[in-house]
Amino acid sequence: MKFKNSPKESDELIYEAVSLFKKNKFKMALSIFDKLLKINPKSLIALSHKAATLYELSRFDEAMKYCDQVLEEDPLYLHALFYKGLVLGKMGEHQKAISFFDKVLQTDRKHVLALYNEGVQFGKIGKYEDAVKFFEKTLEAEPENSSAMYETGRALAKLGKTKESLLWFDRAIKVDAKESMSYYNEGVDLTKANNHQEAIVYYDKALDLDKNNVKALVAKGYTLDVAGFSYKQVVSLYDRALKIDPKCTEAILKKGVVFERVGLYHRAVSSYENLLKIEPENVEALYGKAVSLNSQKKYQEAEFFCKRAIAIEPKNLRALGSMVWILEHQKRYEEAMTYCDKAIEINPNFFYTLSYKGKLLYDLGRFSEALVYYDKALKLSPDDRRALHYRNKITNKFGKLKKKPFPIKF
Repeated sequence: MKFKNSPKESDELIYEAVSLFKKNKFKMALSIFDKLLKINPKSLIALSHKAATLYELSRFDEAMKYCDQVLEEDPLYLHALFYKGLVLGKMGEHQKAISFFDKVLQTDRKHVLALYNEGVQFGKIGKYEDAVKFFEKTLEAEPENSSAMYETGRALAKLGKTKESLLWFDRAIKVDAKESMSYYNEGVDLTKANNHQEAIVYYDKALDLDKNNVKALVAKGYTLDVAGFSYKQVVSLYDRALKIDPKCTEAILKKGVVFERVGLYHRAVSSYENLLKIEPENVEALYGKAVSLNSQKKYQEAEFFCKRAIAIEPKNLRALGSMVWILEHQKRYEEAMTYCDKAIEINPNFFYTLSYKGKLLYDLGRFSEALVYYDKALKLSPDDRRALHYRNKITNKFGKLKKKPFPIKF
């Protein structure tokens, strides 16, 4: 006689579920763990692996619940301790996550994943020196761990140790060619932190490995632009990217923005039109085209494209601001004010719309109201020369109000 749900069958189900988990087939694995828990609701293996599966499916609250169920029964159950650490990390509880990885390491000092993830959590809270220590311990336990090499490089970059950082990235790439994007990713982080010269070094490294890396070409172009390099150098990088991928929308858009900024409005319009052929509802291209047409005094066309952008994204502050600018150029101040007020309602602390409103009120001769909005704008951007200029024009006109000095740049 064969008994239903025999221990042998349960073992086979566990093996099947864990195999599916290892193949990243998490939904299928979850359904089998659910079957196992109907057979034995207190199976720590099934509960712990269900927690792990829910974690991989980004269902963190549920994963936490199952980790806690396991740890109530066995407070030293390593698998549940480790996954609770991962879940806490995803929830932003980085210090608590570290404490759970520590518990794992008290039992198994060479638990590679606990060592590595403790390093990651230290990095999340800005303790990069501690992060490096744990990545080094990871590599002592597993010398070919390319992820630990990559993260060591990232942590050293954050500490300003560029040469050492690059050496670690080189090591990671020798072990695993897929880590080549590490240079690009670190460059992006450095660009965001306004460390443009260092970012360029990382993009160049990425391009040394793969001269057709479109993302690195576009990112380097943007970084050169922000760092004040000539527009021709910037555009040449976008053109290189577009030779490799003619439909790279980011490169097309950024070209348009560069041409617009340097006053080459015909070329800007051409770039935006090329993008709109690929993505007819690209809001940035629509209002970018509108701004460039406005600069050529093609007001009706400019208004048409800007209204299209706003119809697609009614709360897009840049599109609303562009419409204000277009209407102001036509001296349609009251109409411009309605768009300005919409933008301020969406975000009362957006510098450009506050400054725009100050200008519109100035144009309408409502000077005391204009001052209120220029003061609000200057609290957000104290060195903005345009806002300072108009505020001081008003104070000069009435004399009684205190002027604000222009910033001195050395």
